[in-house]
Amino acid sequence: MYHLITKGLVKVWLRKLIKQGVLVAPTELAGGDVVFKEAFTPENVLLKFKKPLYSVKSYFLPQEETLFTFHDSSVNTLEEVYDEFPRIFFGLRPCDLKAITQADRFFNEGFQDAYYNHRRKQTLLMVIGCNNPDNNCFCHTMGIGPFYKDGADIFMVDLGHSFAVTAQTPKGTAAVEDYSYLFEKAAEEDEEDIFFEENSALSRLNFNMPQNIKLPDFTKVDDGFWEKASRRCFSCGSCSYVCPLCFCYNVVDRQNKASQGKRVRTWDSCVFEGFTRMAGRHNMFKTRQDRLKKRFAHKLYQYPETYGYPGCTGCGRCTVTCPGNIGMMSMIKQLAEEVSTDGKK
Repeated sequence: MYHLITKGLVKVWLRKLIKQGVLVAPTELAGGDVVFKEAFTPENVLLKFKKPLYSVKSYFLPQEETLFTFHDSSVNTLEEVYDEFPRIFFGLRPCDLKAITQADRFFNEGFQDAYYNHRRKQTLLMVIGCNNPDNNCFCHTMGIGPFYKDGADIFMVDLGHSFAVTAQTPKGTAAVEDYSYLFEKAAEEDEEDIFFEENSALSRLNFNMPQNIKLPDFTKVDDGFWEKASRRCFSCGSCSYVCPLCFCYNVVDRQNKASQGKRVRTWDSCVFEGFTRMAGRHNMFKTRQDRLKKRFAHKLYQYPETYGYPGCTGCGRCTVTCPGNIGMMSMIKQLAEEVSTDGKK
């Protein structure tokens, strides 16, 4: 069931919700870039905005975080460090939502990551559907779509004069019902507007990439393709850093004093030469070509085998940041063309 809240009351609602935790919402920087940023008041929060360049991944898996501190190199002095701040995420896009729910699986299947879970359980996810997807978006190809809402606490649709709001979890229901005086029930014509906006967004996405495109069969692509593509890879890691579904990390111990230190977790990337380097400097993926092939094989072949879903949400952020023009959308098109035009492979 949808309820309506006029845009003039949305920030009133957010001001009430801020009492429950730190608000993370899209904000415009001085240079015009839109980013997710912690806000202590909702005044500068954007209600209409283009997709932020960075996802909210760093709030769940910080680029660098201290896991625990120690003294005198003794296990008896270990002190774990947890993030205690509850957060309200407003303005998430469906691609970011899918990344979070996938992270829930990644950090809990086989081993439960206490640091991730401590952050995650203290969140409220407020997602806004994409009425106007960017030219580099292709979430529909990845099985999501611009109005994907599975896992959201609250899902919202921009109807121009107001937002249609539906609560999907107990936390989301409480966030709406506690301030029910700000809402009114959606009418039948509002439901029709929601249907129209979703289909309009899907039609625009089909201009970016056909919805029925099949992920490439890597067994039909020879090494010549990867050698050519690797010439355009700078091994800069920007694709991994902006990708909401890249969770690779490294763990190191740092000693700040003779008897004191800490264990930290930092982001890493499979495109870095040192990522797969082992003792004795042996490296199974030493060349740039090997690493690039491994990255896309993991995203489009191994990830679906493991999770039943590609390692990509179709957000298109890597397309924006990659200086070599080998972002995911471009590579899927090239791989699909490579397979379809050469039946011998």
